[in-house]
Amino acid sequence: MEAKCMRGSARQPASRTVPGYVNVLGEATNTASVSVNTNLAYRKDRYFRAELSVGNTAIPVWLGITNLAVMPMGGGNHIVSNVTGHVLWPKTPETFTFDADGNLTSDSLWTNQWNAENRRTVI
Repeated sequence: MEAKCMRGSARQPASRTVPGYVNVLGEATNTASVSVNTNLAYRKDRYFRAELSVGNTAIPVWLGITNLAVMPMGGGNHIVSNVTGHVLWPKTPETFTFDADGNLTSDSLWTNQWNAENRRTVI
């Protein structure tokens, strides 16, 4: 991800480029066949990796992810693991805004409010 700084401040990036893919990493028995959202995962011993494309150029994406590990046993296949979840992926480019104290007030996902002691408040 590439960050661009505003007004020359290295601690306050104005925006960043968010890749159009998500890496999914995990671990499964090294004899299992692993797929992520029906795409076969790359294996290295007991670890796996898969890359999922994300269309995040217009809006953030709430991406569903399903990991399925299947291990051969006897005459047929046996499902070892079926795990589902989600990832919230920011839109690109992601733009940041800050208040006068340098606190992050918004990005492409969240809006923050800060009190006089620079503590984030929840309303």
